[in-house]
This record gives sequence, structure tokens and C-alpha cells, in this order.
Amino acid sequence: MKALSIRHPWSWAILYANKRIENRTWPTRFRGEVFIHAGKTIERDSVEMLRADSFSVPEELACGAIVGVARLVDCIDDETAETRYPDQVEWISGPWCFILEEVRALATPIPCHGKLGFFDVPADVAATAGAALALTATPRRRSATPAPAGAVTTALAPAPQADRAALTYQEQLPFRFGESSRG
Repeated sequence: MKALSIRHPWSWAILYANKRIENRTWPTRFRGEVFIHAGKTIERDSVEMLRADSFSVPEELACGAIVGVARLVDCIDDETAETRYPDQVEWISGPWCFILEEVRALATPIPCHGKLGFFDVPADVAATAGAALALTATPRRRSATPAPAGAVTTALAPAPQADRAALTYQEQLPFRFGESSRG
């Protein structure tokens, strides 16, 4: 299975703050399930920006690990994304937006070396992550799919997800902030 390496706090925001847009400078034709890999780099200024916006980004974040899975359903330019997904405007910076649905977090991150772009996850890591996902309850989340005209929708607040994130990362991490078990 493929993975996409995403720096913190953006990988955290995808899993726990209802971020359903991943911004890239390049488009993709890839569609399907993809592991979310938390890169080794943490954008500390962005962490502080999210905290200033009332997101409960934990002090400890898993780095250099598979932290979840999502289904990549589309890749569109930022202007189209702003029109189709007005509830995601705060996350859009483009120029290309990968649209993510069916996002699930792993309770325990799986250490894994990341790479630029999409990369193949080693079979042993994929098997471990797949087994962990089978044991993880699928959270009810709002998808980035636009609602049909006239449909009634209910938005989930990010705060309860952020509180759960603190438990997942701070109480279940096998390693500390900014570290991984693999070089």
C-alpha cells in the first residue's frame, strides 16, 4: 500500500481536527487508500498557530511513523476546492488540494521511514498497520464530500477530536516527541 508523508501538525490535523484537504505543489492521479505518514519534521510555528486558533495540538507527536489511513478521492486546484468545500477553506493553501475521506487514526503509531511523494510501505509495516486498523473503531467524521443540494448536514466540532488526540498521542506513544525508533 502507498503512503504519503505529511509534516506535523498537518498530519495531526488530518486525523484529529477534521482537515480533509492536503495541500501540495504537484497534482496526482492516484486515488484510493493511502497511509498517513507523520514525517520527522515538525513545523513548530504551525503548531503554535493552530494552538492560537484553539486547537489542542498535543505536546508529544509521533514522528517518523504511520499514524493513520485515508481514502484520497480527488485532486483539484485550490480555487475549485474553495468552491466545493467551503467548510475546509481554513485548510486550503494549494495550489493542489488532495481531497481525503474515511480518515482513521492508528491508536499506536507504527515506526516507518518516510519518503517524498507517494511511497510504498514495506510489507511488514503495512501488515502491522493493517492489523492495527482492523482493531481501531472507525470514528464518525464529516467527510470532504459536498452535500447534495437541499441536504441537511451536521458538522462535528473539532474540540472533542482534539481532546481524544491528546489521549492517543500522549498516553499511548511508544516514543517521545520528535523521535522515532528508526533513524
